[in-house]
Amino acid sequence: MVKPAHTHPDGDYGYTTPLTTYPSPPPTPSFRNILDSVRHGRLPPRQFDHIVNRSRLNRLNPNCPYVYNCAGLRSLSDSSWEYLDVSPNGTCLAAGSTTISNTNNLTNVESYSIKYNSDLSDLELKSRFDRTQELDRGQRLCIGNNVLGLEMAAIDNSHINPDSKVVDMARASFDTDVTCVLSVLLHSRSARMSTVSIKPMVGFAKSVLETENIIGLPLYTKSWQLKAPGWSGAFDSRNLRVSVGQDRRSVIFDVLTDHQWSFDSHDHTVISQAFSHDGNLLFSGREQDFATMHDLRVNRSPVKTFESADTVQYNCSSFSAGFISHLKSSPNYVITENYAGNLLKWDLRASKPILSYEGHKNQDKRVPVHIDSEEKYVFAVDRWGATRAWTIDDGTLLCEIPSPTTENMHFPRVVYADNWGGVNGNSGLMLAIDGKFFFYDLLHSYLSR
Repeated sequence: MVKPAHTHPDGDYGYTTPLTTYPSPPPTPSFRNILDSVRHGRLPPRQFDHIVNRSRLNRLNPNCPYVYNCAGLRSLSDSSWEYLDVSPNGTCLAAGSTTISNTNNLTNVESYSIKYNSDLSDLELKSRFDRTQELDRGQRLCIGNNVLGLEMAAIDNSHINPDSKVVDMARASFDTDVTCVLSVLLHSRSARMSTVSIKPMVGFAKSVLETENIIGLPLYTKSWQLKAPGWSGAFDSRNLRVSVGQDRRSVIFDVLTDHQWSFDSHDHTVISQAFSHDGNLLFSGREQDFATMHDLRVNRSPVKTFESADTVQYNCSSFSAGFISHLKSSPNYVITENYAGNLLKWDLRASKPILSYEGHKNQDKRVPVHIDSEEKYVFAVDRWGATRAWTIDDGTLLCEIPSPTTENMHFPRVVYADNWGGVNGNSGLMLAIDGKFFFYDLLHSYLSR
């Protein structure tokens, strides 16, 4: 990602301040203490996996990623990752990139299959231990080995959009068979026009062989032309609807009927959007204004604004929220992130923030934010490219990872999975920047510290 939230073609891009070293977050319980808690009944067994992964994240070593080079990007210096997503089963990765040149901009979306190789994992883990043991205990160095045992291969599923630049991308889950990607694209030659498209991601929901007879159906490939720029997009999987945020309104398209309608945003640009999981509510972040919630079952003004009497006192606000997400597992709560660096958890019943995720830094940028599929952790990239992770329930800061490179003007993209390659417990964090994937595995966490 390279742009501020509301960016025009000649706008300011990226960051220039060098990254500093951050202190380590406070430690979580050790693995031995966790086992003792389960044995003595202090920790319910059903919470064991979450507590273990939480403790692993807290002990993540930010200095030893395994680097996977991607050949798909033509020019690393002029290309940026604009979208990154991993399938719930951990076997497919979807990535979107934009390549900027003097003559043309090119947007590319592709899928990668991810397979687990146990022999490779054992070999790489042994290699890491062998190299570590050669060093003095006080100088232990973690080598970037592929201990997750991942083998990646590009799937023949590339969507190329010439003369366009990504403004926003989101997962569009149609059904149990096919998952698509929703793209909001700004035309290079005419900044006042946009294209909104839905295209399938082969292998994301089910394998290529299982979907080869249905993936080409017209239902999964749709596009709409807008005569004004679009700045954000969201997909309603329950009712198959698309919402596009523009400068003064939001436009909603029905995928099945192509019927469309809009509602006013009161002269504020809609820079982020998210549907509730039943499709009845639409949450919108607005530039230079507070986030709102619309009830789509009634045709009237926003039913709620994310502003409370405590906002000024606690310096917590949804003002210019560049990220907003409704929690499926806890439907009374919404996560927002704004230009002032406020990463907050809101209670919809009280319309007020109940938790602030401390340590995040932002200033006038739309930065990547990721929530894992089980909604246990939230990850955010700050304006200097550092990535942090917190627990969603109590806001504990678990880890901080400096940008893998300080020479690139783009923001890294981040995804987390605890089942890479389809293997439960194969946990790790992945950052994408500079045409590369940086894997930070959690398997060694208790052994390397």
